[in-house]
Amino acid sequence: QDIPRRCRIVVRTASALADFGAQLANLGAMQVACFSDVSEDVLPSLVSHLEPATLGQLAGASAAFASCARSDEVWKALALNSLWPRDEGLLKLLVAGEVSPWDAKHGSQGGRSLPRAKALTWRSLFRAQRAASAVLVVDIGFGYTKFGSGPRCAAPAEPLRALQLCSSPTHRADAPRGRQLAAVAARAAPPAGLGRTRILKCPPFLVCEPFNILSEDEANVWRDSFIKPQLPAGAQCLFCPQPMLALLAHGGHADGVAVNIGQRETVVVPILNGEIVWTAILTGEGMGASTLTQVMLEMLVTRNVGVNSDMLTWCRDLKEAHCAVAPERVDAEAASGFAPAVEVRRNGRLSFQLGLERFLVPEVFFRPGPACLPRLVLQAVGTAVSTCPAERRPEVAARLLSAVAVVGGTAEMPGLRQRLQNELQGLLRTEAKSSGLGFCKTPPEVKVLAPLSGMGGPRAAVCHGGQLAAIAACSAGWLENDVGAPDIQLKVQEEEEEKTEVVTPDLTLCCATSWRRPTRIRDIKSAISAAHRCAASTSAALCRLWRSAVGSSPEGEA
Repeated sequence: QDIPRRCRIVVRTASALADFGAQLANLGAMQVACFSDVSEDVLPSLVSHLEPATLGQLAGASAAFASCARSDEVWKALALNSLWPRDEGLLKLLVAGEVSPWDAKHGSQGGRSLPRAKALTWRSLFRAQRAASAVLVVDIGFGYTKFGSGPRCAAPAEPLRALQLCSSPTHRADAPRGRQLAAVAARAAPPAGLGRTRILKCPPFLVCEPFNILSEDEANVWRDSFIKPQLPAGAQCLFCPQPMLALLAHGGHADGVAVNIGQRETVVVPILNGEIVWTAILTGEGMGASTLTQVMLEMLVTRNVGVNSDMLTWCRDLKEAHCAVAPERVDAEAASGFAPAVEVRRNGRLSFQLGLERFLVPEVFFRPGPACLPRLVLQAVGTAVSTCPAERRPEVAARLLSAVAVVGGTAEMPGLRQRLQNELQGLLRTEAKSSGLGFCKTPPEVKVLAPLSGMGGPRAAVCHGGQLAAIAACSAGWLENDVGAPDIQLKVQEEEEEKTEVVTPDLTLCCATSWRRPTRIRDIKSAISAAHRCAASTSAALCRLWRSAVGSSPEGEA
């Protein structure tokens, strides 16, 4: 509010002057005089609201902005305003060098030693994030593998893509599990244009290791026998455990419990001092998304509303669209009172009300007994703290229970996090002494966290955590884009081009204009060619419709 009028004018005209300032810098030591009178204590606050590219261009034309561009505090303000994920805590962890891929912490990858993590400047964080935009992060799953590249500096993270690995009655698998990395690389590559084959530089890979790996030896076997045979020779690859990335996406906690609700099972992994407690990992067999889908199918078949066993995939879609977790334990009589029933339809022929099933299906996770989800979490925490001295167990258990992260597509069900938190807190109150956690007085507060803003939901949290790890890997030199990267040949299935008499116009004049020159002329030609094919097909259809309507056969009249 107390910024002088001259400074407000600077803010309004900064973007317009940026291109002009860059041209002035090319002419010599010319300066933009209107910036020289801006107060030194006001200018940094103005600069923090500019785009990084704008600051760089103005710095070449103004001594005042050049001075600001040398200040790391200014770059810190720019990073907090513009860099993904726009979370101050996570960005500070990256700058402090406290985000590390798992292999890098152990000092080797692919037979070569890796440098230790080191603190960064805020300006170098921009360079690291730009380099990480070329790293392909692959979140390996059983039913689906998610993948995506890191976001560019000020751009939001692009939506993740998925590769279906399991076949269903309505959708065949996109790729065999043993060749999924090649399929991921092909889908993540730039458009192919008109050709069938592309020769590209192999991108660096950051592979997220599945939750169900239960030991370091098993992890090494999985890497050597499953992932490395799929990689092109010489490709760079780092490995990060999914539990570590899950906690990273929920705030970068060094202590906590990562829970993954997968397709076939639920896995609970305690993490202490930034290390997985391998001996405390617990698996809930049959407690996964496929079990919930089967329960939904059985309930609807029992109701005799026209659903049969061939509609399993449709029941999965119903579960994902309409199921929610009740705030407390429910039965068939009480479930109808939580929310009104919804009408569902299939192919215009099948229609019925989906009511109590919406809340009874998720109760699979909270059935009374030792195999329910809350007890599984407490058992894993109890095993993790059992290795600590007795006097430290309450404090360690409190740290673990203060950061519980639940990931996976099923974890996106409304109400699941709050219900799990309530059930864990209730178990601690009633079984504090017998739990083996050492609580003699008031038990600690349990927190089941939500992913940070910018990390997507629980379904995408692990992959976005991998993108953060890719930034750290590039900043430390663990992944180097295009340095000795091998060429890979990607074959893409494309439809045969239709032969038409439409002539593609000459693009020489259009593409010769510097401010209109596209980055890939082949893409422009491909788009125009596709439009011509569509126009020719539409024209032929109109000809046929015209002849059938007016009863004329000569081609000329049509």
